[in-house]
Amino acid sequence: MASTSHERLSANQWGQYYVSSECNGCGVCVVCAPDNLQHSWDGTYCAVAAQPVDEREERDVEAAQAACPLQCLHSDGDE
Repeated sequence: MASTSHERLSANQWGQYYVSSECNGCGVCVVCAPDNLQHSWDGTYCAVAAQPVDEREERDVEAAQAACPLQCLHSDGDE
């Protein structure tokens, strides 16, 4: 059962976007934004490996956020 804490995973690169503890590693986000998101070493979750640096990457991460079936890719507005 998924957690509802929305706790930021420590594997995320610090910044505006982050994946929370609800992630199950499905990889939808990685397909949408491969320059910014990646699977963990064991495949059990995904995390933000690099914050977006341009408009294309920003759009890709926003598309990944919209596509996430568990809604565990968040934006807190901190840059």
